[in-house]
Amino acid sequence: MSDDPGRIYSWPTPEAVCPHSLSWDSCIYSRCEPGTATRTDATWRTQPAQWIVTGRPVGYSSGDAEREWKDLIRAAVPLAGTAQPAGSGLFADFSIQQPSPRATGFAIDNLLDPVLSAVINGQGWFGGHRPNLSWVAAQKRVQAEPGVRLAVLPNPPRLWQGSDADVAFDSAYPDDLPTAGSIDEYAVWVDRHMLRPLPKGAVGVAIEMADAEVNLGDIAGGVIKVLIDGLWPILGGHRGVPHDRRITSMVVRKGISGLNGTAAIKVVGLARQ
Repeated sequence: MSDDPGRIYSWPTPEAVCPHSLSWDSCIYSRCEPGTATRTDATWRTQPAQWIVTGRPVGYSSGDAEREWKDLIRAAVPLAGTAQPAGSGLFADFSIQQPSPRATGFAIDNLLDPVLSAVINGQGWFGGHRPNLSWVAAQKRVQAEPGVRLAVLPNPPRLWQGSDADVAFDSAYPDDLPTAGSIDEYAVWVDRHMLRPLPKGAVGVAIEMADAEVNLGDIAGGVIKVLIDGLWPILGGHRGVPHDRRITSMVVRKGISGLNGTAAIKVVGLARQ
């Protein structure tokens, strides 16, 4: 797998998107309708769609807290229209509170599910169908104000520099994509192909899949979940309880040719980032 899963993403200045805005807090696309004097229809079609949601991100299956979080996302993200910006995937940049032994936080794939539900199923982006995602990327960082920045982009971002990463695993799975029933065989393969133990601290994961029809939107229960859960020989933990909360950056793409397998997986330590 290439060391470059995309370009390092730089959030544009607010005035580049909404000329009247001086801060991102006052520059949310849902407050600036297409065709207004501050953003032309041409700009709407060519600029990446970006939104900020303020609130505490929660993961899949969080009950009332999840419903409230989805409401906040839907309030910030406009309904998709005919003039959607060109973009094949979604980037979610989560700001979270400092985890503690009593509040360990959510795994990054679980954080993504409510976002995909609100943006795609709720607001109709990507045609209202999660399988239309060509890629999905996310990162989580400890910040003073919790929330998430969202962007619909043509290409996935690069979330770490090669010089900052300690590569612990980089190989292509030769068999059929693993399922919950075959995760043990996949985990044995992972253990055999591990290059070195991960250092303590944050972890980045990049996954590329050959099948262009895989539903990347089924993030909480589909093949991505299996591919991540089966990394317990590297991440730590054991079957059914991987230490996946260590993953702070993740990029997943589908329809990639020349992988020499069904999925290419790279796992890196990001302690130096």
